Amino acid sequence: FGIVLAPALRGFLVWNWPPARLFMGDAGSVPTGFLLAGLALLGSVEGRLGISCWLVLLAIFITDASWTLLWRIATGQPFTRAHRLHAYQRLSVRWGSHLRVDLLLGAIFFGWLLPLAWLVQSCPNYAVLLVILAYLPLLAGMAPPVEPGCFIAAAAAVLLALWDTGELVEDQAVVMAAGCGSCARALSGKA
Repeated sequence: FGIVLAPALRGFLVWNWPPARLFMGDAGSVPTGFLLAGLALLGSVEGRLGISCWLVLLAIFITDASWTLLWRIATGQPFTRAHRLHAYQRLSVRWGSHLRVDLLLGAIFFGWLLPLAWLVQSCPNYAVLLVILAYLPLLAGMAPPVEPGCFIAAAAAVLLALWDTGELVEDQAVVMAAGCGSCARALSGKA
């Protein structure tokens, strides 16, 4: 399956390379994600490539999708609607260039994640530590710019949203972000 998927995605990249003439969107990214998850499970069961290795190889996508989803839930946004809050979208707007974002993500993958995936596969006793090492800088880089001390408030809001039996109430979210003007505005929907 991987032998078929790789050339297909490479062919898509030709059309998607900036300036893009074709976009994958959810209709392509969701099935591709499920296919990669299936390949990860199959490869792990067959003893080819362990789950830890796949977690490192897919770290950019897992981190971005998870962070964005948790942030949207924590801030009371409808997470099933279209948005432009993924890290690559925010970076391309901030830098005014999709190509620079692509090159950065390529450098992160080939310079950081691929060597870590090789280490995970070569040294399975350290797999958990290496997976954590792969994700920590990505989590720091994916987080939206916030005022100092705000990360704790955002994390608390995420926990509140995940474990609270009711809906995330606007007043609760604003209280969680006390002391951080940008987060208080974002959490209250007045950003």
